[in-house]
Amino acid sequence: MTHPESSARSVVELDASTGSPKVLSEGTLLPAATLDGAALFTQRENGTGLRLSVRLEK
Repeated sequence: MTHPESSARSVVELDASTGSPKVLSEGTLLPAATLDGAALFTQRENGTGLRLSVRLEK
């Protein structure tokens, strides 16, 4: 959980079968979209643009 007046946000994984949340490590990236066997990630590059990457499922 984060303090309502803080700009920091936590990334949380939720197990749908149990309803148990788990806070993930700081800096964990979540995909913007999932594709067939892959995931699309987006990142802002300090005002220089947008980085898009597709990572294949292992």
